[in-house]
Amino acid sequence: MINSQMTSHERFIADLAELATGVLDRREEPALLNHLVDCPNCMGEFEELVSAAKSLLLLVLEIEPPVGFETRFWDRVEACSSGTGVAEQSCLAQVVLHRSGCDQPWAG
Repeated sequence: MINSQMTSHERFIADLAELATGVLDRREEPALLNHLVDCPNCMGEFEELVSAAKSLLLLVLEIEPPVGFETRFWDRVEACSSGTGVAEQSCLAQVVLHRSGCDQPWAG
């Protein structure tokens, strides 16, 4: 939620990380891109954030999952959705919960 006391410049600064990582709401993107053209400070910060995001992505891509993970993952997704009409997102949530050791998050 954006603070109503925040200036437009402060709001743009708050949105730079989202733009750099590609998760900024597309409706907000044009105004921020226009601001970057006129604000060298924000442009510099944005370039640093993009560089950091790319570096983090490269680190993540270098990590190999355990042998058989992908097969077990897709087997679990298929088992969740076959014949039940369960949406893929629900299945993925179950997989995440299972991997975290929390098959039944509602159980106290």
